[in-house]
Amino acid sequence: MQFMKNLFNQLKNFLVDEDISEEKQLLISKSDYIDLEKMLFDALSTKQKKPLTLIGREKNIVQEIRKKTNELNKNNVTRTNAYLNFYNLHPEIHWSFLAHMVSRNGGWSMTDIRGEIHKDLIPKNKHSLFFLFLEKCNAFIFNDAYPQLLLYEYSKFEKKSFFHLLAHFNVSSFMKPIWSFSYKNQNFKLITTALIINEQNYIEKNVLQDLTFKKEIFQSIEFSLQQLFGFTNVIFPYHTNKNNIRLIGTEVTNFTSLEDRINIGKKLYCILFNKKNLNKVLEFANTQPHTGSRADFWPSIFSKEENLQSTKFIYSPTLQNAWNDKQHIFPQKNDWFVDMRVTHFLKFLPSPSNYKITEKYLLDLIKLTALDLSYDHILKKHFS
Repeated sequence: MQFMKNLFNQLKNFLVDEDISEEKQLLISKSDYIDLEKMLFDALSTKQKKPLTLIGREKNIVQEIRKKTNELNKNNVTRTNAYLNFYNLHPEIHWSFLAHMVSRNGGWSMTDIRGEIHKDLIPKNKHSLFFLFLEKCNAFIFNDAYPQLLLYEYSKFEKKSFFHLLAHFNVSSFMKPIWSFSYKNQNFKLITTALIINEQNYIEKNVLQDLTFKKEIFQSIEFSLQQLFGFTNVIFPYHTNKNNIRLIGTEVTNFTSLEDRINIGKKLYCILFNKKNLNKVLEFANTQPHTGSRADFWPSIFSKEENLQSTKFIYSPTLQNAWNDKQHIFPQKNDWFVDMRVTHFLKFLPSPSNYKITEKYLLDLIKLTALDLSYDHILKKHFS
């Protein structure tokens, strides 16, 4: 098949660069950590049951943020674009660009379900369920995080803190001390790490613990196969000097583990914001609009157009052509912050290495595109 030749050509031309490792990064000094821990303990001990009634300017701010968040929470494409637009305005908020790139990956995973890669990997009667899981994670994180970003924007432009308004958006009590401390001390690595912790705990409580998802996805053979064949790679594309696309990133090997997801998020942050990587990936993001199709980064392998007579490309539809928009009901005041154990994630960032994954991704892709010939054999070999 022609697209298999394209894959092998990509592998043949692939040159392995030297791995880049970083020294372990201290996020916060010992004395500052003690102060922050006390603030978090006070927030945990004195949770306010109901936000105070708003009037005047602050009431208008809350209404404006709710309206803007709802408008941009339409689908994966609108969310992903919103994160990038915010980062370009406020590049000190690293989490927003990390969220943009991870959200791109979420969109690619959504369209994979309807594309050629997973046509035999996920049974048709489970397509909508797998999409709904990915969509809920994406939408719930945006609904929780984007108001926080906008409150930072108001605080920055008006030179006064508006983080006391977080409770009006049902944001965890964990985040108010973090935002207040980080804003005062301009510690943006800390706020990025805290947002990773917060959002993973938020979807753990409100999405991953859903009994339907636990039974029909995480305990299913299809989910095991996806992990076996690299479905859970998170990739950051960039252009080389020769205008070829290379990939950096990592594999999510234990998605059901909250601690592992937090550590993966921290690892992805360090990979993306490595000084040798950031500008290259940012250039890709700003020049290549996100459609949800993997043709966004490899048009020589993937096609947005479905042509049953052609074997030249792997069909990877746009989000618009794959799925309709979904409406969601978001939880009201369902705070995940119930003990102090989570604070240990705030001390350090990791030292990622071996994150150049172009070759691994291509090999996974070759295995995936051959599944239609050996699906039954794989089931018997690995799961009988």
